[in-house]
Amino acid sequence: MTSMRGEEPAERARSAARRIEELQERRRRLQAGDAPTHEEAARAKAAAEEQQLRNERAAERAKQAQRTAADRHREVANLLDRTGHADRAEEHRQAATNDQAAAEEEDS
Repeated sequence: MTSMRGEEPAERARSAARRIEELQERRRRLQAGDAPTHEEAARAKAAAEEQQLRNERAAERAKQAQRTAADRHREVANLLDRTGHADRAEEHRQAATNDQAAAEEEDS
């Protein structure tokens, strides 16, 4: 990755602002009765495809985060078992089960 992680949100914000301006202008023209141009249709299609990819990447990151959380809860449960805190360990096992189920739900 060539950019710093903080730059990604800033670029998305700038892109969103540009997209808002485009959409507002397009709405004004449509309300005035002007038909959309082929260029506008192509931009709209590209924007929709880009958003779909962002949504898919975000969903994948969320699933991975849920799996990671489940793993960490299992680790904590094992540690708590070894230190004689079975009641607390069970809470973490349940949290692990919930996180794993949430990750698997995203898969379907």
